[in-house]
Amino acid sequence: MTYLNNYKISPITNYLDDGEQILEPSKYYDIENISNLICPCNSPFTVLSLNAQCLQSKLDSLKIYINNLIDSSVTFDAICVQETWINNDADCSLFKLDGYQLITKSKTCGKHGGLAIYLKDEISYRTLEVPFKHANLWECQILEIKLNRQNKKILLGNIYRPPRNLKENQEKFLEDLEVLLEILDNISGTFILAGDFNINLIKIEEILL
Repeated sequence: MTYLNNYKISPITNYLDDGEQILEPSKYYDIENISNLICPCNSPFTVLSLNAQCLQSKLDSLKIYINNLIDSSVTFDAICVQETWINNDADCSLFKLDGYQLITKSKTCGKHGGLAIYLKDEISYRTLEVPFKHANLWECQILEIKLNRQNKKILLGNIYRPPRNLKENQEKFLEDLEVLLEILDNISGTFILAGDFNINLIKIEEILL
């Protein structure tokens, strides 16, 4: 998960000598040192993921954040946004970012849903539609991206699952997610999954029991 003023890295999994897994706390990076973290030469495709909780009210903050990153020589090829609150009647031209094309998916699993991916103008893509058994519980958009500069294909997923912590809801989501991963595993290319899952990975074993 990424915040507008701090860059949060996902927990790192390490292993003890006896093989037991441990999760280290996520680290935070401000704009001043994020440029040291992301090196374009080592990152042929970069993705920023954030939960907006209403894109319309946060758009100005997002623009300022992106411009500050550009001033630090940091740019992202894609920006995945969850909880846009965008519906079918929204005028998506109001949410444009300079230099990016906007691909949206209207909210379907509650009034605080909705997804969006900002993709650099020069990057070509097509949307993949994947049906899910419990599509009313979570939202997903998948882009198949062609990187001409590296002659590579990337599958970019953007996911939002509302914080419904009933074990049954979490199990259904994980069931659908497994299906998605199996489908994408059969498609050639690099797969990048971003989003807000609202699942405590430290307690994942309790869900799977």
